[in-house]
Amino acid sequence: MVGIFRTGVPQLDETQGYVLLTRAQTLEERPNVVNQIHVRLADNTRAITLARRLEVDHGFRAEPWQETHGSVLDLFGILNGVTYTALGGLFMMSGTAVYNIVSTITMEKVRDIAILRSLGFPARFVAAMFLVEGVVLGLLGALAGCLLGHAAVSVLGRVPVEIQGPIIQSNHFLLFDWAGHYAIAAAAAVATAGLGALLPARRAAGTDPLVVLRGAVG
Repeated sequence: MVGIFRTGVPQLDETQGYVLLTRAQTLEERPNVVNQIHVRLADNTRAITLARRLEVDHGFRAEPWQETHGSVLDLFGILNGVTYTALGGLFMMSGTAVYNIVSTITMEKVRDIAILRSLGFPARFVAAMFLVEGVVLGLLGALAGCLLGHAAVSVLGRVPVEIQGPIIQSNHFLLFDWAGHYAIAAAAAVATAGLGALLPARRAAGTDPLVVLRGAVG
């Protein structure tokens, strides 16, 4: 034995070993016989296409990894569905909170909007100004949230936890730190903050400024 190689997948580590091809053929008393060839691709998404081409061109029975581990992929698909459903609920709750806060702040500026309108500023300009403020506020909040989220993932990924399962094993939390998650959250925050500022501002800008100012004075 030269060494021990671990893939992190117990099903493989407990049942497979690696030896020279000639030695394996000698142990099995099957010289010059190969029953399987595993091909590793730089782009694993091409496995299905390559398998079909090997079957057509050479008559081999080729099985892509998507078919070999189909049940595991189905399990991951179900887990992803549950995860994204929960995240969708959290997005709705946080988006509603952001919208309410920004729209409340904007509605408190009705008198300022009326003053701008009385000075001759067009309603579109006033609405665009509050839209820019809402987008900037959303960008700042998204930036802070992404930084805190990345820091939390980095810290949790270093927490020592023994994970022993039939599919995978690890000595720490396995967290997927994907930039797309941050992009989706940031886009949702910016869009929600922008709408929360734009819609009330447009409604307030369309109101007669004299009515608003008279009500404020009265």
